Amino acid sequence: MTREKAQSAASPAATLVGLGAIALWSVLALLTASAGAIPPFELAALTFSVGGGLGLLYAAAHVVFPVVARRGSPREAWGFKMTLALFDPDVR
Repeated sequence: MTREKAQSAASPAATLVGLGAIALWSVLALLTASAGAIPPFELAALTFSVGGGLGLLYAAAHVVFPVVARRGSPREAWGFKMTLALFDPDVR
């Protein structure tokens, strides 16, 4: 790749994402030290549960509820339809 192509391939959004990643890695040691006496596996479980919960809330708001609202399903079918909408993109 020539130098001109390499310079034109960089975008401001990619630069901001890279700077954000560097900032998160910089804060990691500080957050780890401030966690105190929490065992490592418990801290990892707490972290993944918070991230997973936020991901499920996002998916419910942007994927599942519009699918259920469009189809006009009874409440009993929501659980199946929500699960299907999370794993099958063709449900939309």
